[in-house]
Amino acid sequence: MFKNCIVRTPCRALVNGITSGLYPGTPDYELACRQHRHYIECLKQCGVQVEILPALGTHVPVTQTQWETMFGDIPYEIMLVHNWRSDVVKLGEVPGEYLSEITEGLWTEPVGVEVNRRVMDGSYDLIISPGQ
Repeated sequence: MFKNCIVRTPCRALVNGITSGLYPGTPDYELACRQHRHYIECLKQCGVQVEILPALGTHVPVTQTQWETMFGDIPYEIMLVHNWRSDVVKLGEVPGEYLSEITEGLWTEPVGVEVNRRVMDGSYDLIISPGQ
């Protein structure tokens, strides 16, 4: 059973993804957020320690009012503040040749792959990061 979980909020770019199966078409961002909140509540009910890393990118930190709008009654205190300049570790790089191939030449430069350092520190046994 999982004990410690870090979750990342669904990214708005999720709507640009491709769906299949029972619900083909454009992904529903609001539905994804409701489902995500439900996952968090279910994990907490099972005794799992859940910490939330908002999908902030280079944006300013989330205020408590914004948090309450996005997450309802999930405590503001379980949010992990992400500093995109100093809290990341580089995992590697996606080669430019590969990106050129899959984008049909629209992108040819390599892209670095970085994640928040907490994801790699070994203290979490479950990571949920939808729509990234």
